[in-house]
Amino acid sequence: MDCYWVYILQVKNGNYYTGCTNDMHRRYTEHVRGTGRCRYTRSFPPVRLAQCWKVHDSRGIALRIEQFVKRKPRRTKIDLIQNPALLTDLLKLARITGARVETCDRAVLDDINNTVLKK
Repeated sequence: MDCYWVYILQVKNGNYYTGCTNDMHRRYTEHVRGTGRCRYTRSFPPVRLAQCWKVHDSRGIALRIEQFVKRKPRRTKIDLIQNPALLTDLLKLARITGARVETCDRAVLDDINNTVLKK
């Protein structure tokens, strides 16, 4: 079964960056180091991994969820960061049904932030 991550980074200029990956540690490390293909986080390095969700589904579904979150206004992204379970409700309203999305536990977020930022 495929597993992908949809995530929101808080970046140095105060904005939020949304992405999708199949390896959260690797991708976050690329953002922090300024490597990989993301020019935006080279210009505005991440301050922290603000929130992430594990998508137990196809890459296509994960990319649809990423685009859905990217198009949301800042206030909605802040709401998603503070209440990650809200994503499931928003996906239902948007008729993105059948996606199996697991909210990331705060301990997992802290572990990823601590592991990557210490390197």
